[in-house]
Amino acid sequence: MVNIEVIIHVLWCVFVTSNSLVFLQLTHNIFDFVLNLWNNQMSRFDEYLTQSELQNAHMMLEYAHLTLKG
Repeated sequence: MVNIEVIIHVLWCVFVTSNSLVFLQLTHNIFDFVLNLWNNQMSRFDEYLTQSELQNAHMMLEYAHLTLKG
């Protein structure tokens, strides 16, 4: 699994000298993607928990944790 910090660092090195606006937009889009992914996983976690599907709820909670950890 690729660490998102490494990706951002590499992008920073490439873009900061040429165009910092592109870097800011790109990192903003990455953050929005991760946030959206996490929100969807937590929403599904809540649905599974409400329906007492504990195994699926646990799986979605693990996914959400891994999303933020990545």
